[in-house]
Amino acid sequence: MRTIRTAIIGAGAVVEMYLEQGLLSLRDAGEVEFVTAYSRTPEKAAALAARTGAEPCTDLDAALANPALEAVIIATPHASHAPICLAALSAGKHVLVEKPIAERLDDARAMVLAARQAGLTLAVFENFRFAEPFLKARQCVEAGDIGDLVGVLGQRFVYLAGAWTTSNWRAQLDGGGIVIDQLCHYVAALRLIVGQKITQVSALTSRCRSDFAAEDTLAVNLRFDSGLMGQIFLSWASRADLEPEVRVYGTDGSLDVYRWPDGRVTLRGANLPDGPRVLVPRSDFLCHPQTFREFFTAVRERREPVSSGLEGWRDLAVVEAARRSALGGRLEPVEDFAPSGDGAR
Repeated sequence: MRTIRTAIIGAGAVVEMYLEQGLLSLRDAGEVEFVTAYSRTPEKAAALAARTGAEPCTDLDAALANPALEAVIIATPHASHAPICLAALSAGKHVLVEKPIAERLDDARAMVLAARQAGLTLAVFENFRFAEPFLKARQCVEAGDIGDLVGVLGQRFVYLAGAWTTSNWRAQLDGGGIVIDQLCHYVAALRLIVGQKITQVSALTSRCRSDFAAEDTLAVNLRFDSGLMGQIFLSWASRADLEPEVRVYGTDGSLDVYRWPDGRVTLRGANLPDGPRVLVPRSDFLCHPQTFREFFTAVRERREPVSSGLEGWRDLAVVEAARRSALGGRLEPVEDFAPSGDGAR
């Protein structure tokens, strides 16, 4: 197994989670070597370097010019994803970028095309694509365990606080807000489970918290290409008890899918003689190690990753349609994108 020499770009709360939930264990297993720890703030770069064994750096151009560097992990605020990614691809580096792939759809398209033209791997850190509960729900849908699909729901109600609001950029209007930050997660989950494209969106947003300048609550109606309907309801303003994150309804039954806190999947249906059946009693709901490992494996094998740049673009296309709908009060079409070529390697 070849070790991938990697730079970490960013030193905020997401990177702390990355280290504890996968990156340090992959380093210790020899799958990755950290070459550079980058932050604009010298103290943060030094602290990240001390934890990872990398060299601290505050000059992004110098970091990307390092010929020993093969890949970069971008974990910075949304607005910086595209420029950093494009610079890394231009320097010949493979890229794993935190979700959402970019703030704007045109930037995401440029990232996908640049990676394909250069023959480089571009992946989006969308851990929902690797969550066992969602994968199990997809298997059940494909097997017809709940009959024909009738509808699908995604939801999360939480009070955003702690490390996630320290710098407060998520609460700002430019690049913040729950639409750009969280909707892509649930779009990825429902697309995975249903196995269809989302073609139309209508959305409403509201701001329930006085300490947020951006929207903190979102309700979205979805239509898939088969005509199937769905909904996503998200909020950062509620201290409510956690409910299933996804419910899938079919003609013969339903699935309750919990990713948090214990990764359960429960099958319900009139044809189950012993009542509801727990299909996944407990799983790793974060699944960060799987997400990182799949990226590094794709780099070694020179293939399209599971959570590819194109998949990230498709998630963002739904987010962009939801933003247009919330602003204009209309049902909005979701743009599609089918780049030519063999794909990133």
